[in-house]
Amino acid sequence: MNNLDRAKSSKRMALVQTLSSLSPQICDAIIRGTSTGFPKPNRFEESEANLKKRVEEWIGVLIGFFEGKSGYRELTSGQISFEFERPELHVDENLAALQQATQVIISEIVQVIAQNEPAIQDSVKEGLEDVFAGLCTPCDVHIETLLVGDCLMSEIAGIATDISRRTGLGFSSFPINARSAGQLKAAIKDLGDRPYKAVFFSPFSHARSADLENLVSLRKLFETRDSIEIIADRIIAQTSPLVNVLAQNYNCPIYIHTAGLVPRGDTKFKSKLRERALRRRCTIARKRINSWLTEHVAMLNQNLHSRIQLIDESEVASSMPLGQAGLLVHNSDFTHATHLSFALAQKYVNILSMLGRIYGRKLLICDLDNTLWDGVIGEGKVTHFQSRQLALARLKKNSGVVLSIASKNDPKNVSFKGGYLSDADFVVPQINWGPKTQSIEKICTALNLQKRHTVFIDDRQDELAHVKAQYPDVQGLDATRQDVWDQISLWADLVEGSSEVDRTSMYQAKASRDAFVETLSEPSLANAEDDFLKELEFEVDIRRVVGADIHRAAELINRTNQWNLCGSRTSIYELEELLEGNGALVLIASAQDKFGDMGDVCVAVVEDLKTSPTISSFVLSCRVFGYNIETKMIDFIKDIVSIESPSNTLVGLYVPTNQNSLAKDMYSKNGFTSLDGNSFVLEVLPD
Repeated sequence: MNNLDRAKSSKRMALVQTLSSLSPQICDAIIRGTSTGFPKPNRFEESEANLKKRVEEWIGVLIGFFEGKSGYRELTSGQISFEFERPELHVDENLAALQQATQVIISEIVQVIAQNEPAIQDSVKEGLEDVFAGLCTPCDVHIETLLVGDCLMSEIAGIATDISRRTGLGFSSFPINARSAGQLKAAIKDLGDRPYKAVFFSPFSHARSADLENLVSLRKLFETRDSIEIIADRIIAQTSPLVNVLAQNYNCPIYIHTAGLVPRGDTKFKSKLRERALRRRCTIARKRINSWLTEHVAMLNQNLHSRIQLIDESEVASSMPLGQAGLLVHNSDFTHATHLSFALAQKYVNILSMLGRIYGRKLLICDLDNTLWDGVIGEGKVTHFQSRQLALARLKKNSGVVLSIASKNDPKNVSFKGGYLSDADFVVPQINWGPKTQSIEKICTALNLQKRHTVFIDDRQDELAHVKAQYPDVQGLDATRQDVWDQISLWADLVEGSSEVDRTSMYQAKASRDAFVETLSEPSLANAEDDFLKELEFEVDIRRVVGADIHRAAELINRTNQWNLCGSRTSIYELEELLEGNGALVLIASAQDKFGDMGDVCVAVVEDLKTSPTISSFVLSCRVFGYNIETKMIDFIKDIVSIESPSNTLVGLYVPTNQNSLAKDMYSKNGFTSLDGNSFVLEVLPD
């Protein structure tokens, strides 16, 4: 250690000693609000003694941060977030509450230091501002999340809060601790109709039930397999209704922890010892619980389009040395954070980053050199990044995301020989020496996709910065970061694409179709639209939604923004309820021409068919704009109304959003009369 390091270490130790000696005064000042006039709120209505113990815990963890203990900044930030963030409040209200709370805490601590050791007050203030910087910074992306679980979920959420906020990503981090289906339903009702983007559920942490606590206890090491499996079955019986409630109530990705059953210890020796001693017991229970959970989720996902994903705690734990996962980083009456807690928190951050920044986008444009392979292909042999290419292949297959290329290269040099991907996996690739912004523009134009639907991956910071400056809606990703590829893999896990058509083939057909249209003579295009469609051999099939069509109808409604007349969002359950009520009509249209299948492209929902038929949802895919499919759908609806409804009027609804202005004239162009700009009516003569 050199003299500078010795001086820094000495200064740190002096600061820690001062904070420790003044801890009682600091605790009292925070509780009473001595210098600021803002006493600490007693959120959980605790006794005075327990409230004091909680604040002492804060200060102890904060001192650990000043000592330089790994993870203590995240723990401090997480504790404050847990105390002051409320799930029922808007993100801006929670940010304001956190800013005020942290400012009060900083002021109270610094004032005590100033009165006793003024020489170090600036250092203390600087450290405190660093601790709370993440909490107090507005985020450019916020994800509404529902967290269900107890102590483990609180630890993960607190740690993830600090990590994610420092990257500009915020989420709702206060968990609800519901242990029965009734409690969970009540909590969901209290929270109201919130637009959650993700749900996380940790059902098997130690404190959730006496059975779970017993499984990781040393008291009953020699129980029979049958006895252990009976305990596991009781845990399954408690968990199953909760999983079902979440699946039925939320039309967003749901992440459920498997049973890790990792024993904890406050030293590595104790953690190893407990893990070895409980291995048989925990393995039997873990296998039974996780086998059930895997099968149950697979069954639910048949109707949920793989919306439920599992977070495998055992897989995360097994990646660490023996005893490491359960080793406590910090242990108290309020926090039992282990190394597993921190590893799971990082997984949460990756999931949240994926959901907040890239999930739902339709186009991924890749660089090649040092992105999909190691090296510059124009200079010689390269080594393919097989795992990266596999992640992109899964993304293309599972989620229907279209892949393209923007690379500065000579096209003659580019070859995927030896790689997992091939030329056929990419649509309208741009391999040239021009600016990548021009390549991105050409790709988006050719595919009729907007920049906000686009992800761009490159290994060079200057290229990413240039694209960001030109197209701020394009999400740039750094190809050199492993967490980027982890997030792409997580994205590929969420099957949001349609299996009824290969999107890559569809866009390749679109390129051929556009080239063909360019060859048509002006008179042919100008004379008659029917002639144009006849040249394309264009066909539309409209049918009532039944069976598997419900999945695709819900997906198309939820993915469509530009031609979505009411900005509608729905779920499979909602569509099923509509159809079961016998008062609604759901139609879906597919299209094809001589260049290929365009897939399902239009959905219309007509409610109150038997009394006052109303088009409550109408969506049209952007890939078929200009083919008058909307008119064909409306004519089809008119025919059904004239036969099946006693009413002689058809109402169409339009709710303006910031993206659907393109569709605002659809009803008026099809003979409807505007009532108020949002409701349109058409007289339908009975058949």
